[in-house]
Amino acid sequence: MNLAGFICSESIFAKALSVILLPFSLGYWFMFEISRSLTKKYRIDNAVAIGNITAGGTGKTPVTLHLSKLFPKTVILARGYGGTFRGIIKKGQPEPDGISDETALYLRDSGAGAVLVGSNRIGNIREFSAVTSESILICDDAMQHFPLIPGATIALLDGKRPFGNRFLIPSGILREPVGALSRADIILVRNIGALRSGERERVLSFGKPVFGFEYIAEGIVGRDGAAAAKPPKALALCGIGNPEGFTGTLEELGIVIAGKCFFPDHHRYGLKDIVKIKTLAKGLPVITTEKDIVKLGNSGIGNLFYLRIRVKIDNEENFLRVLREKLGHHTD
Repeated sequence: MNLAGFICSESIFAKALSVILLPFSLGYWFMFEISRSLTKKYRIDNAVAIGNITAGGTGKTPVTLHLSKLFPKTVILARGYGGTFRGIIKKGQPEPDGISDETALYLRDSGAGAVLVGSNRIGNIREFSAVTSESILICDDAMQHFPLIPGATIALLDGKRPFGNRFLIPSGILREPVGALSRADIILVRNIGALRSGERERVLSFGKPVFGFEYIAEGIVGRDGAAAAKPPKALALCGIGNPEGFTGTLEELGIVIAGKCFFPDHHRYGLKDIVKIKTLAKGLPVITTEKDIVKLGNSGIGNLFYLRIRVKIDNEENFLRVLREKLGHHTD
């Protein structure tokens, strides 16, 4: 279990730790609000901010990939966390050195014509206005990017733990209080059927359009991109925010998880990590994520595969109608 899972568990130790960490949560909230109030804001009407109010994986990367294919001209804005490259990469250009795992995935699998990388989203939009002014800008992990006031904000939740224990970081998993969902224009909930009645009522109380979404497993794929036979059992390997969601999808495919090897989100694998993975595998096939395979493709790990997924949004036609209304003429 990762830290986010532990801190939100019913364990007496987890509850005690949450209480001990409360003063730090108050300090975090105070600094958060000060930063938000003092930051100069810029309205970018053709931007869509994809984000969440919790730490950990809620599906921002897969949803960003999916949205990039729904409009004829899109540009993805990514922080490039874990990489050193900053700037613009147009589709079809050679991948520069120092790009992050997510940037590499966007270049390979998105429908975007370019990926803008860097924490200064507003600066990038202005610097590369010739590219950004005529496209829908899909801003990954941007709900807490205070300078940006986008044309539309999409907040993602995981129905299995939408608010955790309702405490802010580090006592809980909330980046912001639950009331921050009022800033969203659309709320997307993965595992929407898992929402308990009180949680469902709280989500609906904001009066925002709410849609469910799921990951659809398209199969097991080799590192060369070719479809592979589904192994009966495997070692599950990943460095993402919600590893339990990944292993759950593998189990839904009927694959027995014979071992687990989890690393922190955006982990950059080193030689010691590769040795550890090979030791744990013990000849088993190793299945990882689409985000991790871009870092592990040349690692020398034998029998390495990845799970290819796609996003399916419930009532997607209505979802797109709402999103287009928010973005106005920019979707024409």
